[in-house]
Amino acid sequence: MKKNALDFVEWLRENQLPPRWAGIFAWKVYYKSQYICYINFSYPAKGSWEVKPNRLFFEEYGKYITDDELKKFVLDDIVHLPGCNRECGRKKNIEFLGKRFDEICSCWPFVIKNPDGAALEKLKKLVLVSRDIIADLAAAGKK
Repeated sequence: MKKNALDFVEWLRENQLPPRWAGIFAWKVYYKSQYICYINFSYPAKGSWEVKPNRLFFEEYGKYITDDELKKFVLDDIVHLPGCNRECGRKKNIEFLGKRFDEICSCWPFVIKNPDGAALEKLKKLVLVSRDIIADLAAAGKK
């Protein structure tokens, strides 16, 4: 797991997307002042890590994700967080890429946990899609 995380961070840096510190064991990846994803490492002794894509781009993903393999990854292979136990009422029903998700957390609906080789490659594609969305929104003057 540690090697996968380090490889991912190296890939981010190679693509001019260096992670920035966001808190204890946590980093955010930015492009043009918009964050693409949040990387969270568990306490080092546990050795696990996860990536949370920015939920603000979920509606845009449908226009950009045309690769069936990537679509399957996003819909079926990553963790869809059920509504959290908070009293804040952040549970909501969403439709994403044509699939309905009921009562999932509206803060962090999707999480990629401990991505391995194949999942890591798909995660990289998702990061690039997010970067393209940000670039297009910025060019259109929307963000």
